[in-house]
Amino acid sequence: MNNSIIVNNNFNLLRLIAALQVMFVHANGYLADKSDLSWYITNILNFSGVTVFFLISGFLISMSYAKNQDLKTYIKNRILRIYPGLYINIFIGIVILYIFIDLNFDFDFFKWLLTQISFLQFYNLEASKAFGTGEINAPLWTISIELVFYAVLPIVFFINIKTKKILPCIFLISILFFIY
Repeated sequence: MNNSIIVNNNFNLLRLIAALQVMFVHANGYLADKSDLSWYITNILNFSGVTVFFLISGFLISMSYAKNQDLKTYIKNRILRIYPGLYINIFIGIVILYIFIDLNFDFDFFKWLLTQISFLQFYNLEASKAFGTGEINAPLWTISIELVFYAVLPIVFFINIKTKKILPCIFLISILFFIY
């Protein structure tokens, strides 16, 4: 049996479990009050699906960079991995906001648009607060974090090549990001 099929299937299963956990966390407010599932929900909440997504992404990106450490290729691949889908998502979000709420193409809109097309996806448009959960696409905050990880990875590899003391460096970088 092909090992890549096994790896892909295992990652897909882990992603499915993580996605279900995130779904249950966000549905918790509705389920806990209306069912006898509170014990299960409480235990599901102890597992972090978002952390699993970041770990899987970090593992796969590290493997990819380890195979080809050409920085230009790495940057190009990361841009192509994130931004085309992000721009389509932003465009669809704008269309939805335009159809369903009174969207003004004013300074606030363009400020929001600039943050969305760059790396500040956690910034929210005031007009979308009246729409759904108050954000046109709440999960986009993870892209900012992923981009930071993408930027740090070549630095970690460089430090490892120069010093061969990668674990203390990763620990220090982790502490700095935790404080940040």
